[in-house]
Amino acid sequence: GGRDSSHPVAKPPRTIQDLCVQMGLASQTRITLILPDGTVLGESEEKPDLMEPHAARPEIAQALQGQSATCLRYSSTLRQWMFYAAVPIRNGEQIGAVLRLSRPKESVDQRLRRQEFWIGVVAGLAGLLGVAVGFWAERPLGHAWKDLLEKVRRLAEGDYTTRMNEQGPEDLRQLARHVNQLAQVLQGRHRTLQAQESELQAILASMSEGVLAVDCQRRVLCLNRSAAELLGLEGRAQVGRSLEEIVRHPELHRLVAQVLAGGEPVVGQIQLTGPPVRQVELQATVLQAADREQWGALVVLRDVTRLRQLENLRRDFVANVSHELKTPLTSIQGFVEALLDGALEDREQAERFLKIIAAQTQRLQNLVDDLLSLSRIEQEGETQQIRLEAGPIREVLASAVELCRPKAEEKQIPIHLDCPEDLQAPRNTPLLEQAVVNLLDNAIKYSSEGQPVHLEAFQEGQEVVIRVRDHGCGIPPEHLHRLFERFYRVDKARSRKLGGTGLGLAIVKHIALAHGGRVAVQSQVGQGSTFSIYLPIQSRSEAQVKK
Repeated sequence: GGRDSSHPVAKPPRTIQDLCVQMGLASQTRITLILPDGTVLGESEEKPDLMEPHAARPEIAQALQGQSATCLRYSSTLRQWMFYAAVPIRNGEQIGAVLRLSRPKESVDQRLRRQEFWIGVVAGLAGLLGVAVGFWAERPLGHAWKDLLEKVRRLAEGDYTTRMNEQGPEDLRQLARHVNQLAQVLQGRHRTLQAQESELQAILASMSEGVLAVDCQRRVLCLNRSAAELLGLEGRAQVGRSLEEIVRHPELHRLVAQVLAGGEPVVGQIQLTGPPVRQVELQATVLQAADREQWGALVVLRDVTRLRQLENLRRDFVANVSHELKTPLTSIQGFVEALLDGALEDREQAERFLKIIAAQTQRLQNLVDDLLSLSRIEQEGETQQIRLEAGPIREVLASAVELCRPKAEEKQIPIHLDCPEDLQAPRNTPLLEQAVVNLLDNAIKYSSEGQPVHLEAFQEGQEVVIRVRDHGCGIPPEHLHRLFERFYRVDKARSRKLGGTGLGLAIVKHIALAHGGRVAVQSQVGQGSTFSIYLPIQSRSEAQVKK
């Protein structure tokens, strides 16, 4: 068949400089022809006689040693990273010249991301081939010339299996061999770059920390998934855009500007309004090339919201424990001093003081016991050391009722138990009993004399529900979401008067969590409250096996 008429074959240019310019425009690649002494003989974008010698350039120096070379180097003149490729052209045993092509790294990166890198490489090879042909023969080479240009065009159009035919005059065959050799080198480098980029992207994507890189003009070079999620952005779509355009956080901009200006690492923190609201710690440092030249900044973003919450909880916990300990200790100290000051002489008064001291000591003992119990439950629950065994729920509830009956009888409060005999769930008997006792104890404390307390259990979907309902004073709705926090009390004075430590409901919550369950509360002021424990019917191990 004949050739495709839509691609006319170009006429050979008359001079080396014309050829460089022509092929540079056609391939969108900068093409340079350099003599062994470094003199620029042809250049697609500059006037050769105005250019300085190039023999010291790394890729030129390597090509002058007889090896094809590629190089990624920062151009201070153009203020951007450039990708260079050079090949020696031999004249017998001697190297007659070096052919070099170059492209901005940014355009190569874009082609890599679109998997079109070879289009650029092959277009550059077209320029390389054209310059070499012009260097050796400023005359038409007839059919061989046309065939070579046809193969180059096919490569540029995406036929990456095409190679130069090593036929025709000796100089043309030698040129074809060099071009094919350079193509293989570039193909290998391209595959290596692709593999390295894939590895880097996989590492960045798997990081929990956000990673953001910008150049000296604050254009986004890299944005991993975690950073995009934290900043509310779409990752790859932001590459190449200005940081000020896509992110509205003055503190982040200040940190980046400070790093770029000073060159020293900087640490800061920002609050992202969300939702949800997040506290993010920023660590910024300068990006430098191998020659120490600065070319951007790297920012690592770490979500410290949970850490800050835990720090606040720790501070609150220490403050609450200190307060809870101080009250009974102050009372004990006061009555001991009164006894030492002479109250021992009055037997009746001394006995009353000693009873108060005993009560406050018991309060301290209860507080310490609850703290130790809560700590143990949390630790064992987190490490899944709590042993769960399938068994009937009713016997656990009945045991809890018996433990609470004496206190209920003091207020003439009946406890009604409603639970099927065959209702079962994986449970730790002592812990579940403690949770139910805590709920019953609270219900009895806050119920008036003679008002019944209801304890029931039933299956609901894939959960067993244990529910304690009273007819007491009820709880205002603004307190419900904090009831299971440590030391939280709705009525502090009344709670302490009734002997509470402020940890009972927190213990219930963590026992439920240790079982893989949850807690809930419903209440209406003046009508009573309902506390519920939800336990999964499947144990943790059974659930994992089914998954």
